[in-house]
Amino acid sequence: MEAEIDDKKLKQKKEFEALLHQQEAEREKVKSDKVIRTENFKDPNEMMLNIQKAFREKKEVIEERLKKENLQLEELDEVTALITSLREYISTWNYALSSYDKHLYKEETDKLERSLTEVRSRLQPQKKFAFSKKIKKTEPERVENTLIEQPKVEISIPGIVGKSGQEIVLNQGDLAGSFQLTDLNDCQIYLNGRMGTLYLKKLNRCKIYAGPVSGSVFVNEVLNSEVNIAAQQLRIHNSEDTTFRTYVVSDTIIEHSTRLRFGPYSHLYDLLNSDLEASGFKEKPNNWAVIKDFNWLRQEASPNFEIVASST
Repeated sequence: MEAEIDDKKLKQKKEFEALLHQQEAEREKVKSDKVIRTENFKDPNEMMLNIQKAFREKKEVIEERLKKENLQLEELDEVTALITSLREYISTWNYALSSYDKHLYKEETDKLERSLTEVRSRLQPQKKFAFSKKIKKTEPERVENTLIEQPKVEISIPGIVGKSGQEIVLNQGDLAGSFQLTDLNDCQIYLNGRMGTLYLKKLNRCKIYAGPVSGSVFVNEVLNSEVNIAAQQLRIHNSEDTTFRTYVVSDTIIEHSTRLRFGPYSHLYDLLNSDLEASGFKEKPNNWAVIKDFNWLRQEASPNFEIVASST
């Protein structure tokens, strides 16, 4: 039995590594495409006007979808995909944009993301769940089933809030489109499934292992932790001394953060490959090592993060 389990894990690892190699090849193609796109616009002003027009048109389509009467919860997956596509479009032209334009497009897209979260929270029935236990310092034990009560939060988003010293394992049936991990200390969290948006806030000395997020992951005030996450976009604020192991389609953005480390995604679970495909990662580049520090606009590398290829 143990041999069969080892063979299964080895097969999963090989499939995932093959997928990473494919993404690396596609990432190189994206680089060469940048040159072609730029050469198509001899006039820089014409290029900026075309980018602005395309952004505005895509943004208006998303806003109309969110204002639709009798909007159904399942339709929000399409809106999530549209917002992801919009972020990817801006990321494609990121090299040609001024700092002002980057911030402007970022704020506009974040506003759409917040609107989506509010609409999803309004349409989505609330759930209480999970599987938890206290983490013992001596030897690990199996996770037992108990109920985690969800305290009131500013926006009513399902998640795990206000826990210390616990190990929690959630699978697809326990996860919602939008999910949060907030105010956790010394916890080990496994989110083995797909999500639309993930919020990580006020985590200290935690280890987070999460499946793919089809939209954005927003990180704020995460300290002394390790985060394994696959996301279309990753934004990190006010965080320190944390290792992020990521599979990210868009460039990772950090602000007001220091002593961060970035390495390739390493979390494995049974349905990972199918979840990656269902979340829109198929044939998308993996930009885990492309980090944009909005507090460091000089040409030399930012001192606020480093790249680490192997596990630490």
